[in-house]
Amino acid sequence: MKMPKISIIVPVFNVEQYLHRCIDSILAQTFTDFELLLIDDGSKDSSGKICDEYAEKDSRIRVFHKENGGVSSARNLGIDNAIGDWIFFSDADDELFLDGLSNLYANVGDDIDLVMGGYERYNGDGKLSYSIPVRSHRILSRQEGIKNMFRALYYEYQGYLWTKLFKREIIQSGLRFDERIYFNEDRLFCVNYLCLQKGNVFYTTTPVYKYYARESSAISTLKKDFNYKILTDFDSYIQIMHLVSKYASAQDAKIIKYSFISSYMRIRYMMKYYGVQDSKEKKRMKTILHQYVSSVDLLQYYFIRYGRQIAKSLGMNRVNIIKKVFRKYWYGK
Repeated sequence: MKMPKISIIVPVFNVEQYLHRCIDSILAQTFTDFELLLIDDGSKDSSGKICDEYAEKDSRIRVFHKENGGVSSARNLGIDNAIGDWIFFSDADDELFLDGLSNLYANVGDDIDLVMGGYERYNGDGKLSYSIPVRSHRILSRQEGIKNMFRALYYEYQGYLWTKLFKREIIQSGLRFDERIYFNEDRLFCVNYLCLQKGNVFYTTTPVYKYYARESSAISTLKKDFNYKILTDFDSYIQIMHLVSKYASAQDAKIIKYSFISSYMRIRYMMKYYGVQDSKEKKRMKTILHQYVSSVDLLQYYFIRYGRQIAKSLGMNRVNIIKKVFRKYWYGK
């Protein structure tokens, strides 16, 4: 059996309305040396049937049907069965640009362990809402890749799973998605991968992926009610902090600490907004936070995040000097 260059893993769950669009965009790729693994995660609609119909028409497609276990378990099943040199993940309700895989694979090299591309974001009605304005290409060291995973001001890839080519041999050395994590599991996976890789990261802002923001997405549902699964966002950062303390520099840890605090603050705000009275969980989060974050860290976080409001309350017009001082602490520049 000929080994494909890329294994594309697509978790599928109740997306019959969008699945054709996704699969068609993959099969239409100008880069053709790939296999497509469709993981039907216990769909109740016709998604599983649609997957089977495509597999009958194209030998590059393999379908796996399983009981519902969540997106992470579906991706793990895909990893277990992938045979390509590289692995690409796509969501079943998004699509790839026609030359998406070609643009990514063109940057594969002996010293490259991760290739990342840009993306465009579309509203539920299909209207373009965001596109990276600058076209650039650069090679990052592993350390720079970890650091810039948390610097949206400079890089737009952040922790998104899609738009990336991962080396299968690195993933299959033992890396899997944590099936207990429901939010931020993709960033956790990416950081874990970066900590394990030895080579460099090739990053291009050229869009390779179309992301569609739907009202029924997990993030959108948080706007309507409190979901206890959001607590795993904080838990993912606990693991990230462990990883970074072991593999990254002290300066990188400072940058990631900012995101750790942001996760804590965001969840506490949501609990307050929805009237969630869970003293045990609040105490747990606070205790863990202070294991990694000092009072000085929190003060600096507040000045960076809320500097304008603080300045206004103190009767000051500007606090640029203060913010620059604290940004130097977090970002080293």
